[in-house]
Amino acid sequence: MVTRAKNGIVKPRTIHSLSALSSPSWFQAHLAIKEPRGFKSAIRHPEWLSTMDDEIVALNQNNTWRLVPRPHNHNVVGC
Repeated sequence: MVTRAKNGIVKPRTIHSLSALSSPSWFQAHLAIKEPRGFKSAIRHPEWLSTMDDEIVALNQNNTWRLVPRPHNHNVVGC
């Protein structure tokens, strides 16, 4: 299969700057924070850890999901 990556065709990464906008400083600071690439790097930051906890609490309160035991004969696929 011929893909763009194999042919050296890549989409350039665009970095947007919001400094020209008249948004509040806390909003600009929030956008400047780099998102962690995974769970291990997210749990090192108290802000991300509390945000993840808040999300779990909201999912439980809204009855959006329920935690069930993993079947022993199946692999768990992350999302």
